[in-house]
Amino acid sequence: MSGAERKVQGWEAEGTQRQTTLRGEPLAPTVWRGYALKWEPWQAGKVALRFATVADLASHFDVDVLLRDPEAPEPPYWMHLWPGSRALARYLVEYPAIVTGRCLDVGCGLGLVALTLSCLGGQAFAFDRDRDAVALCQLNARHNGLRVHTWQADLREFAVRSRFSLVCAADVTYDPTLQRALLQVADAGLSEQGAVLVTESVRTFDRAWLAEATARGLWVRELELEESDCGRPVRVRLVELRRR
Repeated sequence: MSGAERKVQGWEAEGTQRQTTLRGEPLAPTVWRGYALKWEPWQAGKVALRFATVADLASHFDVDVLLRDPEAPEPPYWMHLWPGSRALARYLVEYPAIVTGRCLDVGCGLGLVALTLSCLGGQAFAFDRDRDAVALCQLNARHNGLRVHTWQADLREFAVRSRFSLVCAADVTYDPTLQRALLQVADAGLSEQGAVLVTESVRTFDRAWLAEATARGLWVRELELEESDCGRPVRVRLVELRRR
């Protein structure tokens, strides 16, 4: 059994241990693991949160290198609160009846969707491949008095061992390998009446994986939402997948 699988099996115990061992940390630190933090409010309907983001975001991205070298290491995308995350969180607040039972946030990043799931009464689980993202998601959950069970894992290597009534993925389907991996999670981890909600805001919309979803026996529905990013409007596509 791999370390990632052992972590998945130990969700409940891990969440309890994290709450105990990290309780002594400052509630709203301004510097965390070498990152300068800023605390931002977010509200949609009756859900009001305050969470930490990385203050000096630009210093962690070298745009020239990314444009010049296709083999350059991937920057820490988890640091940015992507429009897809905000749009998906707002959608959940607008339709809270969909949040029931065990809910999974895939590629949680800063944790906005996971926190929203917990705030709406879901049993929230979340993972990200970046260890710092997972830890910051936990910090944000504790700051808001919410419980989110977290672990570190790569979606491409994720082994589903439980069923979920709702699987959320915001701005993580930008690569065909991630699209296929998410469909595998839907096949193996979605309850009979469950749903997958996917938002995309950062790429040219690829329809091939939706055709594959249909071929796998999933019902597909698409909506167009609008969110803002750095003061400009951004088109966000929301895809809902359900078993036929």
